Amino acid sequence: MVWLIPVGAGPAEVRRSQELLQRRQAQAEVIDFEALRGLLNHHRPGAAIVLGGPVSADLLDAQRWLEEFRVATMVVVDDLTPHFEATLLERGAQDVVSSSTPVRILAARLEALLRHASGWLIEPAPSVPRLHIDPESRSVHLGTQQVDLTRAEFDLLLTLTGRPGVFVTRGTLAIELQEQTISRRALESRVSRLRRKLRAHGAGEMVETVRSVGYRFNPEGTSGPPDLHPGFGDEHRRAPSPS
Repeated sequence: MVWLIPVGAGPAEVRRSQELLQRRQAQAEVIDFEALRGLLNHHRPGAAIVLGGPVSADLLDAQRWLEEFRVATMVVVDDLTPHFEATLLERGAQDVVSSSTPVRILAARLEALLRHASGWLIEPAPSVPRLHIDPESRSVHLGTQQVDLTRAEFDLLLTLTGRPGVFVTRGTLAIELQEQTISRRALESRVSRLRRKLRAHGAGEMVETVRSVGYRFNPEGTSGPPDLHPGFGDEHRRAPSPS
């Protein structure tokens, strides 16, 4: 996952970066500067691109926070001078480019950033079991162990795993679960029960909470992406508990 962090950049610059990343089949998420520090306390992206206008205090703060959390970062700014380029590189940025850089050169430097970032990513521990979800029978297994979930818990897990690594707001969850009247406390309680059951079967931090933002499925909490596998574990399957 690559975070795009606009700090003075316009929509056109954001779209250009999104398109370049899409061509490289890299997932991208636009992150608001005001939420950046809080999100970094809970999740570290594979790489980040700070999209600035002129060099500013906010841009320098964003780059500093990303460096503190060891996120491979490219900074794109207007009116880049040798002084600011050297300053940002000395502060830990992997690359610094001008917003007027030709697309072909920018694409090549993005490719280099992604290669660099791949060496920083944390691979899941081999002892963490693989998550298997059978949507047809509404069953869940971690490795070969069945996880008994209520219908409501299963729907929540299926919704989150459909967007691995992406933060889903409480409002979006309520709509997708068709429970627009669900209270915040009820949703938090359901997430807590789901997380507890997954941990009991050997999962890592598979469902993450980000305060004031929402929830996300963390693929690093299991050995690989979820396996949506109809028919898995037929010999062990039991009906899910009622909600």
